[in-house]
Amino acid sequence: MKIDTRSALAALVFCLFAFFFLVADSSFAYYHPPANVPPGPPPNYNQVDTSYFMGVPTLPGVNADSGGYYIWVDNTSAWNIAFRIFKTTGGDENYHGSVLASMSSPPTPGVNVFATNFEIYGDTANSYCYKQNDRWGWYQWDANLYEIWWDVSTRYTSRQYDSTDVLKICIRGCAIDFNVWSDDWDGRHFDADNVFLGASRLRLSRVPGFSDTYSGISDPYASTGHSGDRNCSAYTRHPGSGSSYNKYGLISLNQEYPCDRVLCGYGSRFGGAFTYEGNGLEFSAGCVYNPCQGNNAPVLQPPYSYNTFQCTPIPFSFDVDYFDDGNFDHFEKLSGPGTINSSTGVVTFTPGPATQSYTFRIMGTDICGASDTADYAVNIQIDSPPVVSCPGHGLLLCDINMTLCSLSPVNLPGFTWYDADNNITSVTAIGGTLHGDTMTFTPVVGTNTLEVIARDACGLADTCITLVGVSLNSRPDAVSPANSNQFVCALTEIRLPGFSATDVDGNLSTKVLTGGVLHGDTAYFTPVVGANTLRLVAT
Repeated sequence: MKIDTRSALAALVFCLFAFFFLVADSSFAYYHPPANVPPGPPPNYNQVDTSYFMGVPTLPGVNADSGGYYIWVDNTSAWNIAFRIFKTTGGDENYHGSVLASMSSPPTPGVNVFATNFEIYGDTANSYCYKQNDRWGWYQWDANLYEIWWDVSTRYTSRQYDSTDVLKICIRGCAIDFNVWSDDWDGRHFDADNVFLGASRLRLSRVPGFSDTYSGISDPYASTGHSGDRNCSAYTRHPGSGSSYNKYGLISLNQEYPCDRVLCGYGSRFGGAFTYEGNGLEFSAGCVYNPCQGNNAPVLQPPYSYNTFQCTPIPFSFDVDYFDDGNFDHFEKLSGPGTINSSTGVVTFTPGPATQSYTFRIMGTDICGASDTADYAVNIQIDSPPVVSCPGHGLLLCDINMTLCSLSPVNLPGFTWYDADNNITSVTAIGGTLHGDTMTFTPVVGTNTLEVIARDACGLADTCITLVGVSLNSRPDAVSPANSNQFVCALTEIRLPGFSATDVDGNLSTKVLTGGVLHGDTAYFTPVVGANTLRLVAT
């Protein structure tokens, strides 16, 4: 329930949750005007059908002439009483009254009674100790039967308004009898024309069959006029259980304020159990309305699926939304990991170390017990490290051996990398320079270390190393048989074995014999008389 505190108003708001109806079995009178004692247990007054109170009305704006009481039951089954400024001229306006309510335990601020925005205002320049002193209290009349009373005044008069005077009380109970009152110092009488019911704002005076049980507005509270002495009003102390409260909380019997003695005693007058004995406008409510009649179950809303990426498992939350009639009560998590806030519908859980999908079944329930269930899925992708591959990686000793003619730059292909999450942010080469999958390096004789490091956005990395053994080329070794002298009968072909070539680098390319033809390791040549020269050249 919301009341516009910016308006020129004095507002009194009660929230009365109608859960049950208890009828006291005692025969003595309950709260009453002094000369009009009700005949017995409540309800004592003219019964008004609860249907007239249904629905939230639009409260008037800043227009003092449209004031009065507005009483309605909203879709949470709360009873609301709001008061707007009634008059525009004359003395300070004040208004008061009470509600008889059935409650399961004594009224306790912050537990089953919630009161806010009370004021205590003094005008010391005019010797008014408390020009305004809003207060409320309760008295127990019978088992589970309590009178909740209020007393509130406007601070200013004659179109000055008082936008700060908002008395708000919420009572978790069942409203039965009402007694409401407002003064009429501008010459207009407060009556059933100034009480508006429900969303239609039907005047109480137009409810078929209604009449004020005890007519008239004569009230001892206003018998002596205000004259700044409203703190001495005629509420009556009663023995028994009860308490009184103001802006600062409980009023104790001996409580005093600095200017107390200007008017009348404060704590001695308002501490303890009091009842309201004014004769205002009286009527009763049946408190038998079923707020769940025609209720629609809440409907849980999308999105029903979430996808998220995490570097490492951290708590993840998602919010369950809903649509309902305005009487939603709580959420429950029927399955799935983690926890749910029963009021807000926020689900929180911590995923496991691997990529996984998690499912949840959530139920939302309104105050009438109607519910809806929906399944939600959360797909968590946990970061995977990059994977790097190098040529020959993992072999013993040197992965790759090469013999070079010179120590000029070498291009070595076969370096690759990938990431399942496609979030590699850097690839670093150590020992050379990468061009695509090829590393260019300037070799040295011996072991050359080539390293590649790939790193992703989450800081995970993979490394691979290729060891390249480099040696410089050695010349081959050509071998021929020793010089010899031969005696031949004729100058026919001679076959001379023992010609061979080796290369420690294993890269022997050619063997060329001059002066003959080489077949394997044997030289074939046609001799001449004299010296015959055979030369083997290996490259």
